[in-house]
Amino acid sequence: YEQEREMYDEMGRLLPAHPAYAWLTQVRGIGATLACKLLARIDIERARYPSSLWRYAGLSTVAGTLYRCETCHLTVSYPPTSKVTGLHKRLGSTRQCPSLLVAAGEGRVAEPRAVRGEKSTYDRRLKKIMYNVGTAFLKAGGPYEEFYRRKREYYERERIGWTAARIHMAALRATNKLFLSHLWQVWREALGLPTPDLWLEAHGGHDHGGEGRPDRIAPSQ
Repeated sequence: YEQEREMYDEMGRLLPAHPAYAWLTQVRGIGATLACKLLARIDIERARYPSSLWRYAGLSTVAGTLYRCETCHLTVSYPPTSKVTGLHKRLGSTRQCPSLLVAAGEGRVAEPRAVRGEKSTYDRRLKKIMYNVGTAFLKAGGPYEEFYRRKREYYERERIGWTAARIHMAALRATNKLFLSHLWQVWREALGLPTPDLWLEAHGGHDHGGEGRPDRIAPSQ
């Protein structure tokens, strides 16, 4: 622990020279230690688009199978390789539902962890850091916390079959993707690197993340 503390102290000393430092210091919830952990895991020159950074941070979604319960109206998606028995807790309750989940078409799921023997498609440490970033936004308040609340209200209104936990994680993921888009833009502009449109270039005008085009807030706090 002492060696790790010394490492972060040294990183904190070097942090003011980072191209994104001036912007990060204005973001509520991002302190020096969290900023160091975040920046140390990212090579911005390799992230040609915001979506590249989202995938590397484990925030992308992948194709799955949608399941629905006709009794409690729970809707959930699983990776195609998952063994789904159909048993589930009633939506909004801890009690077992008498009905089974049945396949209901295509869905989107968070990118699953790699199985043993396979290489992970994302940085698992960065994904944990981004979870800490998201929860820090909720505690600190500010534009990103407000964005989270708007996304959560949207999902609560439009995704009536989703559990509260799924709604929370979807809103948190959308918030973190927005933050990373801003970090990507500020950092690359500071280095004089190309910064194509944050959405059209990354997605070709289409929604590949299952959440639609995110609301825009300026990359400054």
